[in-house]
Amino acid sequence: MDSRVVRFRTAAEGRVTDLAFFPDGRSFLAVRATIERFSAETDSVIEEPKAPGYATILSIAVSPDGRFLATTAHLSMLSGEFHLVVADLVQEMARAIHGISGCSVAFTSDSTFAITGGLGAPQIWNAEMGARVDHAK
Repeated sequence: MDSRVVRFRTAAEGRVTDLAFFPDGRSFLAVRATIERFSAETDSVIEEPKAPGYATILSIAVSPDGRFLATTAHLSMLSGEFHLVVADLVQEMARAIHGISGCSVAFTSDSTFAITGGLGAPQIWNAEMGARVDHAK
């Protein structure tokens, strides 16, 4: 893809809260009330990945190898409960982790770990297992 600006003709339906490119640079995800995957070369939605229907998605990330998709979400702003959902796009399965302390998510460069942050100290999660990584102090 060249460095030209792509102007999307698709009408914006609500506020976009986060964006994430896939590693090949040919498509990206936009988070609004739903998650939409757009072609970076056209203005078309090419997929609408399923998101937890009970939650509001806050942040989204795609692992550098393209295997994992992670989202943070909350049930209610009043509850303060945040959740991490890590989807394995190769094995077509997802894990929900409840009670995390952050509303942002990112992956390490080797795609092994997801990091959440935003409230309290950042937390590290094994992307494949969905388990928190605790480091001895």
